Amino acid sequence: MFNFSWKNIKKLDFILLFSLIILVVFGLVVLNAAITPVGRTIKSQIISTIFGFIGMGFIFILNLDIFKKLKWLIYIVSVGLILMTIFFGYGGDSWGANLWLRIGPINLQPSEISKVLHILFLSILLGENKNNINSWKFIFKYLILALFPVGLIIVQRDLGTAMVVLFIVVSMLFVSGLKWKKIGILLGVAILALVISLPFIWSNLAGYAKDRILDFKDSSRNLSTSTHQTDRGLIALGSGQLLGRGYKSGPFSQNRYIPEQHTDFIFPVLVEDFGFLGGAFAMLLYFIIFTRMVLIAYKSDDLYHTTFVIGVLALLFVHVFENMGMTMKIMPVTGIPLPFFSHGGTFQLINLLLMGFVLSISMNKKSLEF
Repeated sequence: MFNFSWKNIKKLDFILLFSLIILVVFGLVVLNAAITPVGRTIKSQIISTIFGFIGMGFIFILNLDIFKKLKWLIYIVSVGLILMTIFFGYGGDSWGANLWLRIGPINLQPSEISKVLHILFLSILLGENKNNINSWKFIFKYLILALFPVGLIIVQRDLGTAMVVLFIVVSMLFVSGLKWKKIGILLGVAILALVISLPFIWSNLAGYAKDRILDFKDSSRNLSTSTHQTDRGLIALGSGQLLGRGYKSGPFSQNRYIPEQHTDFIFPVLVEDFGFLGGAFAMLLYFIIFTRMVLIAYKSDDLYHTTFVIGVLALLFVHVFENMGMTMKIMPVTGIPLPFFSHGGTFQLINLLLMGFVLSISMNKKSLEF
């Protein structure tokens, strides 16, 4: 169950670890500025962060191969969490979809846990079938198992999460050794299926989801309702200019001008307080982290580990790209939080545990050169 050697500590990707620590601390600083005006505290985020780093320490000494024996249990739990949210979840009145579960005094967002379990399951599945990756039999098996949860999430009307999981599924298959010819065939089939299913998907989208897509196409259609969020976020971004207004001195964030400024729209708070340079610094940290993850995946000699790291990378990348993009009006609003910045205990804890797995994988491979 445990597999730890002090010799492997030398192989730990310290660049990734230190970049992550700096990003997390910076995220807590920004969140504190964003959350104070809305009348809430940062206490739960700090607790989740502490438990996340403790969990990372435990993962360092854990033999990741133990999860191979639990493959189908992991898949059942992943799907079961989504089903529980569909039948017993709440939040539809506030967020347009039932995305939360209440267990006693604890509120959980099961989709965040489910995404992690799905990445783990798919990486094990790909690793066990590394010699059959290009057989159509395995490809169909992979797609059926991988896309079933996506279908359930669409039924749940959480289109943003569905797109995130779909991106993860495709990314992991792409780096598994699939031949370009098969990639082309699958891409063609996917485009055809999307075109055929678009009318059905559109007719079943929730009203708020349709508004977000239409508003992205024409930002002048709902100036007083659904587009005011992106408009206000964009104004706050411009307010920061080069160096920012100063910590907790942004007039828009401190007067609660930005809707959901402590969750989905926290990036405008960052830029308003710390300016363009602050936003660029956050992007640089993300870039370093993503680059190190690519190197770890590339250096791995185990397809299980490679695809797992790529799955985590895909998860974080799509969150960062979509979140920052929607605040700049280059992507439609989907309600996707910004990793290590947005308020959400489950989200923070899960992301830190995922990075613990990635760092653990880095220790068991050849030394990385940057």
